[in-house]
Amino acid sequence: ATNPDGPVYTISKSEIATIVFQNGTFEIFSSSGKSSNRHKDSISINFCRNLIGVDIGEFANSSVGMMYEHTFGKKGMFALRIPFAVGLNQGNYRNYNDGYPNRKLFSTGIDFIYFPTGQGVCKYYAAPYFEWGVFQSISYSYYDPYISYYPSYTYSNGQHIAGGIKNGLLWQPTRHFCFSADFGLGIKKDETVYADESIQPQFKANVIIGYRF
Repeated sequence: ATNPDGPVYTISKSEIATIVFQNGTFEIFSSSGKSSNRHKDSISINFCRNLIGVDIGEFANSSVGMMYEHTFGKKGMFALRIPFAVGLNQGNYRNYNDGYPNRKLFSTGIDFIYFPTGQGVCKYYAAPYFEWGVFQSISYSYYDPYISYYPSYTYSNGQHIAGGIKNGLLWQPTRHFCFSADFGLGIKKDETVYADESIQPQFKANVIIGYRF
């Protein structure tokens, strides 16, 4: 408080590699002591390795989705993401869309994320993914429709298994907050006590708002 403009220390530029400023930008010094242009993408070298987020794309499936992600490597070229979602539609008699994901109970999985150019403000990534979930399956039976129309419901749990490859875009306007969106193509298989469906194509999309730390 007695010296608001100081103290000032003076050293040779040859002893400095990088200066990271409070606003997130940084300045790199070469071995000759000359400063290069100031870079705006400081997240490429000063990034957070952990991320928790909300998958707002799950709301389209009447589910609440969360995820955790950890980044590996000096440049942050690899990451491991673990999603988790809980469905909100089970036991809803008015929802006649049977199967997964409309009657999801819960789901989880694992994404192996690869950033070809490492971390930064705006980066592309690719991710092989695996998904496993449990959903509510319903069988319907009715009385004689000419006399009465009282449906009877029998519930059972089915299993969902899927895998494929995602392509996505990560945007980090600050060091701690980020947004990502990806879509994937893969295959899936849903199994219930009433039927064992064949392998089918699957389209998967995620939109995530996250906090990095």
